[in-house]
Amino acid sequence: MKKQLISNEKFNIENWRLILKEVGKRMPISNCQTLVPFGFEVTNDKSFLKKNLNRFYCYFGNDSEKESNLRLEEIFKDILLEEIERNDKVFFQKISIIVFQEDKRKTLLLQEVSENNLMINIEQRIINCSLIEDYSRYIACCLFEIEKKILPEFLRFDKNNNVRNRFYQLYLILEYSTQYLKLPFTTEEQNMFNSVHKLNKNPITHYHTGETDLPPTSEDKEKLKLILSRIHKLYELILLDANYREITIKAYNNNHVLRHDVPNDYYQNVVNYISKTYLDYAKDNE
Repeated sequence: MKKQLISNEKFNIENWRLILKEVGKRMPISNCQTLVPFGFEVTNDKSFLKKNLNRFYCYFGNDSEKESNLRLEEIFKDILLEEIERNDKVFFQKISIIVFQEDKRKTLLLQEVSENNLMINIEQRIINCSLIEDYSRYIACCLFEIEKKILPEFLRFDKNNNVRNRFYQLYLILEYSTQYLKLPFTTEEQNMFNSVHKLNKNPITHYHTGETDLPPTSEDKEKLKLILSRIHKLYELILLDANYREITIKAYNNNHVLRHDVPNDYYQNVVNYISKTYLDYAKDNE
């Protein structure tokens, strides 16, 4: 049976994951895991599936490969496109560009694009645990990166609107993942949280043109100020745990390496929350 991806103007995330799982099975490496997070899974809000989803991040890896292999990424791309076309030709025909994260290679499928076109990003992960835990480790470290002001998305905040949107998304994921701390919002913080909670409409035309620069608005600057303040409060609560684990992990979507001593209680809560919400989100497509 074909796994249709769009029906009644809603994205079928369960079928999307099943297609990627099939791609993993067909890969010429053992025990290939796949992960396709959007970020909004942490909210458990299914209304996001009715939004204009146009960027699809696909990660794959196992615990046997020791270094990234560009050939494997190309193989993954070919199998993925084949599976998508076989299951949903309409979705397939909207794919405009494939981006390979490791070296920023691009494969253009369409020369002209519109707001209805889609981008797929492919990245191989070198892992020593499950792929969902690897992703969760990265997210856990991002709070420390923001607090220390060394997160690449923070450093490029003033230069690129798409980077700012990703920064906001990382903040939201961290906010949801640290609800166990029960840190209350001020009125200003609540307003900021509500404003960045909306899914931004990001055109993918810049992947064709390379034009991405756009300075922040005064509203962006105010949001950043409140996010940094909020992260600092969370950071101070997290540090109350005296037991730590050392984490070194390559970032998702760029080549930055994160190295932090992360409190165990915080780490386990983030991993558990992200893993559970990711898995639960696709249990049904209601």
